[in-house]
Amino acid sequence: MSNFREILTKKARLSCLYTALHHKESKSTLRSIFEIGIGSFIGTVFSFTFNILSGRLLGPGGYGEFTLIQSIAMFLYIPMLLGFHTSLVKYNAEKNDIERSKHIISTIYILVFICTLISVILLLYNQTKIMIFFHIDYTLYLYSVIFAVFFVYYTITTETLRSLKRMRDLALSRVMYPFTLLLTLFIFIKYDFISSKSVLFATYTAYVITASLILYNVRKFIKLKFDTNWARKLIKYSNYAAISGISFTIYSNIDKIFINSYLGTDFVGIYTAYNYSFTSFIFFLVSIFTTVFFPYASSHKEKILLYKNINKFLPLTIIALLPLIIGFGTIILSLFGKNYPFSIDLIILFSINSALMASYGIYGIFISSTGVNGIKIGAFIAIIMTITNAILNILLIPLMGVKGAIIATMLSYFISILLINSKKCINFSVGLK
Repeated sequence: MSNFREILTKKARLSCLYTALHHKESKSTLRSIFEIGIGSFIGTVFSFTFNILSGRLLGPGGYGEFTLIQSIAMFLYIPMLLGFHTSLVKYNAEKNDIERSKHIISTIYILVFICTLISVILLLYNQTKIMIFFHIDYTLYLYSVIFAVFFVYYTITTETLRSLKRMRDLALSRVMYPFTLLLTLFIFIKYDFISSKSVLFATYTAYVITASLILYNVRKFIKLKFDTNWARKLIKYSNYAAISGISFTIYSNIDKIFINSYLGTDFVGIYTAYNYSFTSFIFFLVSIFTTVFFPYASSHKEKILLYKNINKFLPLTIIALLPLIIGFGTIILSLFGKNYPFSIDLIILFSINSALMASYGIYGIFISSTGVNGIKIGAFIAIIMTITNAILNILLIPLMGVKGAIIATMLSYFISILLINSKKCINFSVGLK
């Protein structure tokens, strides 16, 4: 009888301990979401002002040229980063171990530096072929290469903070970047330097300053040590993450490339204005959630339970947010000015696309958090989405113009969400038969 009581007492203590730890973990997650939310909100005010000001000052043509450079840079950065930022967050967030973190971060930084250096050399060596492919001149190509390098620098440093779960510092970086962006643009405007280059150079400046401050902040984790064991593990995960990254870059930027080829930079500017207007609100919310959710999900043991919880809240939440997406999007679009035509059809299409984008993003983060199997599934679905989007863009843009581009993206997201939620994909990602 006494043994039975002792067992019950131990179980009760363990239950209380689990409850206390779970409560502490929940409080920490909520605090992180709050901190990221505050930082993102303040940062959004600055970035919002920057984008509206850029769109109004440059007009569709200049704004489209700046967007085109961004889009091309998103293709060029892929071999520089190769998904290492995803593996950094995945493995570094699993355990709070300083020595482990030093090995992971140092190895990742060395790999990214080597990949970036080799990529720049190859991009400059093959510049003529790539320029012909994208239908751009040497100046735009060079700006795109520089943009890609600075983007990699900014991404790997901000993801380092995320992997260390230093959400307060990450929140500050989300304020620092757009603040520097807007401040630099104001300085250029004061000295009458107003063109797509002024917006571009402001972006360069913001990337470099923000990334350098973060690098100084995490300097104790960076050593000139290359851990071959960790390198093998990180590369294996990054290979699949890179496939997803390549696919994401293609399906999120290929529409602008095709619009430029078929319709010109003015229509790229109009498409970008609509896309920014109707994704800003939902992207703000989703970015806060996923920034905290990925490290949390990576360390969470009950993946199926987590997936079921996502399915409970996500569909209804997205539907409830749709009127707000339309409302905020319409207001933001009006701020771009009269050079950007008002279309009810485009408003509805871009709003639905934003809802689908948010859903796909959250499910994609969950799948990636499950491990190598999940990242394989994510890569496979991303490839299907990319091929679907490319084919639909080729078919629909010549027939329907900008409407064709957004319909192509919508259908691609919808198909991918169906695939990612299939029983076979979910079971494989979490290791069930």
